[in-house]
Amino acid sequence: MVTEDADGDPVRRPVPDPLDRVWRHPSELTPVPRERERAPRTAGPNRGWSALLAAGLVGAVLTVGALGFAGMLGRSDDRTETIGAPDTDAPSTARIVAAASPGVVSVTAWVGEERRRASGVGVTPGYVITDAASVAGATTLGVAAPGASPVPAKLVALDPDTGLALVAADLAVPVMPTAPEPAVGEPVVALAAQDGGPLVSTGVVSSVDHLARGTDGTVRAGLIGTDAGLGAGAPGGMLLDAEGRLVGVLTAQQGSADAVAVPSSTMTRVARALRTLGHLDRGWMGLKAAAVRAGAGVTVVEISAGGPADRAGIAVGDVVTAVDGIPVSEPAALAALVRCHVPGERATLDLRRDDRSRRVEVVLSGAPAPPATAARGVGGDAGAPGGR
Repeated sequence: MVTEDADGDPVRRPVPDPLDRVWRHPSELTPVPRERERAPRTAGPNRGWSALLAAGLVGAVLTVGALGFAGMLGRSDDRTETIGAPDTDAPSTARIVAAASPGVVSVTAWVGEERRRASGVGVTPGYVITDAASVAGATTLGVAAPGASPVPAKLVALDPDTGLALVAADLAVPVMPTAPEPAVGEPVVALAAQDGGPLVSTGVVSSVDHLARGTDGTVRAGLIGTDAGLGAGAPGGMLLDAEGRLVGVLTAQQGSADAVAVPSSTMTRVARALRTLGHLDRGWMGLKAAAVRAGAGVTVVEISAGGPADRAGIAVGDVVTAVDGIPVSEPAALAALVRCHVPGERATLDLRRDDRSRRVEVVLSGAPAPPATAARGVGGDAGAPGGR
């Protein structure tokens, strides 16, 4: 390389080494030796399938990743995700209430200066079934359809054994379709009438063939127990299944916030008997019992001669531990379980005699009219109407 100094004389400087320069001419670069070419491999059958499988897996992973990324881009933070398809065939609680509300009415009873509130269910044109304790002794009755003014009503008859009463009113109340008694654990909807709209609660069936003591002190059997309680105004309301069918009529019980209901089959039978006869014939066994000790059954203390219990071979001193498979712990429970039957039906009793267990079937009859059949044993008159 040649340059000039300050006086214009040429000055020869050494050429810098290529390694000291940033830019280099291609001729100054040392060629990189090429790697010896490899002979192509011939893919055998296993290698071909392995290559295809590997390519497929890579493609699948890339596709899933792309779709997932696109999905994340398309979602917003305020989304609502649905897990599983909804069952469109199952009626919702709102639809059940909307369909059943026209069939439940409010019942107002005046007993002197006391005003009582209850609900009622249409059972046949012109008649409503309601809670007996709410209308017993009423001097004035009124029934009102949802959103309408009350109309005068008349107490036809009541049945203390079920706690139901039949009321007549010039009012068109739709009659709900009924269904058999639900099983324990099945969902139910309780529906009652109140000012401003229906009163609704949901729950499950907690027991069947339930024993409960009503607000009037009467022990009742054959009830449906549920945690779908509604409180004041609910007695006489509906208990509906998941299909919106009537499975029972709500009634009140002592000492529990949970609700109980008279099965719809019993309600239909009671309503028909009260409308046509004014009463319901009950099964009668012809015995009296006394408590032994808590949970140990009841002891037979009196047998009506020639009565159903006598004909079945039951004797004084036998201990009744269950009726129709339901444990018995007090005489009132035994009476209630027997009264669930009508004359001509059979009741199955589990007995204990001389420390040996036995099971007998008793064909029940109707209670004889006073004067009662002479009784043997101890105690009062076992043949009186309503006796056991």
